[in-house]
Amino acid sequence: MKRAIIALGLFFVIQLLAAIGAVVYVKDLTATTDAFIIATGIGLLIGNIILSLFLARRVNKTEWKPTASLWSGVAAMLLIALSETFLLAPLDIEDATTEHIMTVMAASPWCLLGLCVAGPVAEELVFRWGILGGLLKQGTNPWLAVAVSAVTFAVVHGNWLQAPAALLSGALLGIIYIRSKSIVLCIVAHICNNTLAVAALHIPEAEEKLTNQPTALLLLEGTLLAALSFAVAIKCIKPYEDRTH
Repeated sequence: MKRAIIALGLFFVIQLLAAIGAVVYVKDLTATTDAFIIATGIGLLIGNIILSLFLARRVNKTEWKPTASLWSGVAAMLLIALSETFLLAPLDIEDATTEHIMTVMAASPWCLLGLCVAGPVAEELVFRWGILGGLLKQGTNPWLAVAVSAVTFAVVHGNWLQAPAALLSGALLGIIYIRSKSIVLCIVAHICNNTLAVAALHIPEAEEKLTNQPTALLLLEGTLLAALSFAVAIKCIKPYEDRTH
């Protein structure tokens, strides 16, 4: 539990310092200004790199080993991302603020690096190694540990519109972590997910074509894809030592 508390506490400190630094730098409390968004993104990039370096030194060396199931983990993550698109489409949720923030940050090379690489690395070290791994270390039931880490992951996004997708992704990443015993696979899968999300900003017509279907069909396809993603994670992912079995 100590590991989980420290990891999560440091994560919140980084978020707070990045916001404070952006306010000081921009001298503007209007959170929707592009300058403030970019300043916050750069602050998070620096903070997440420092946090990752601090936590990475504490991760067991065996968790940095390559895994036999790299492509299975990536495939499972891409499947859950697609399933979320189908499942959330019927809700017709307009999250203009988040979309604007993502678009502005994606236009900055430094913020883009934070979104697609530094952020995923730090979040996996905090939520999978820190929280999930910490709970497992103290003997918590694996499924309960996955649920706690996934819910925490969804809550800290601070946006209820993002919460359902974050909950699903968090649960899948938790299973990937337990099955692979590798933080590397979780990081790679998370990087792929965020990179896909950023890429989708530039091709909105693709999502419109995918979701231009009856609601019942969207829900059916989303459910099947989600089930398939979890099946891949549970059945196909193996730890490093089982790679030849």
